[in-house]
Amino acid sequence: MHARPRIAIAGFQHETNCFGTTKAGLAEFEMADSWPAMLHGGEVIAETRGMNLPIAGFAAAAEAAGMDLVPILWCAAEPSAHVTDDAFETICAKILDGVQSAGPLDGIYLDLHGAMVTESHPDGEGEILRRLRSLVGPELPIVVSLDLHANVSAASVELASFIAIFRTYPHLDMGGTGARCLPVLQRLLAGGKLHKAFRQMDYLIPLHAQYTGATPGEELYAALPPLEAEGVLADIALGFTAADFPDTRPSCVAYGATADAAERAADHISALFAELEADAAHPMLSPQEAAALACEAREGKPVVLADVQDNPGAGGTSDTTGLLAALAEAGAQGVLMGLFHDPEAAAMAHALGRGGVFRADLGGRSGAEGDAPFEAEFEVVALSDGACRYTGEMYGGG
Repeated sequence: MHARPRIAIAGFQHETNCFGTTKAGLAEFEMADSWPAMLHGGEVIAETRGMNLPIAGFAAAAEAAGMDLVPILWCAAEPSAHVTDDAFETICAKILDGVQSAGPLDGIYLDLHGAMVTESHPDGEGEILRRLRSLVGPELPIVVSLDLHANVSAASVELASFIAIFRTYPHLDMGGTGARCLPVLQRLLAGGKLHKAFRQMDYLIPLHAQYTGATPGEELYAALPPLEAEGVLADIALGFTAADFPDTRPSCVAYGATADAAERAADHISALFAELEADAAHPMLSPQEAAALACEAREGKPVVLADVQDNPGAGGTSDTTGLLAALAEAGAQGVLMGLFHDPEAAAMAHALGRGGVFRADLGGRSGAEGDAPFEAEFEVVALSDGACRYTGEMYGGG
């Protein structure tokens, strides 16, 4: 091992909604969105420094520990349907070429999501790790951070030396999760051994039931610190149901000094999942039921009504009209509705300016079953380019 351990770092993130209508091509990974555009080499550290991103958290901790980092590439695309083969092969090749040309390495850190499905590989992260292991061999430590919504596969657990997973939703601890990988990597570099245990659960948890400040998430994540106090590093993934493949489900990983300790921890978490299954079964309302309930519950105070199916943060099209139609039918007043994706309607509004009135068929163009455009007369009350600044913990660092 080098006096200053040489660690390659890279990231390739996508949360795949297999029911989406638009795939993630190479251009989607190259462009900036709510996160930076594709980064290469030294840009990876310089452009993510201080951000609440796993790779930024790991890099900061590793630099403070005196490690020699070899940044290769980092990229992410907004949630959508499958990652195209062209994008996957191109980005994988860049990462593998970077590792191969980096010279002797002491370890690798990967910032992955855990719910990537490509046109040819249902388990995108497992395929990335398989190719990387084929290149570097079975001994080199590879530590990985994953999103809380990961669908963790047995292949990923076997191929990675260690996996750390976000523990908050909303994701306030992304940088902290990357940083948690460092002491484990140091332990492995010092010759320490970790025994692994892995469990997959037999039910699904919808996204709106995955908030970690309420049951069942609150109880599940409260079980992890006591295990850590006993010397077992354990993490939980609640899964991403829209990434529709056999490993789509909640899971847990556990790492201990002995196989027995890791297995007992995994069994404990699995039993807790079983106890809390009923708490994860949140009843769903039809748009009409939800609109009526929202109107009844208002009584002078704001009511938040979430369309949990057409979720643009999870690969939805953000243009379905069922909830809008139900609110109009219920006679709801004072409604602020967003986000709604309709470039044609937006162009008409900007052409007319504030105060303009126009008639349009809004939304309903994505082809969702049973959905149709919402025909009405609209008044332009405000205009914006859509750019905004995020100041909360998730985007503000932490």
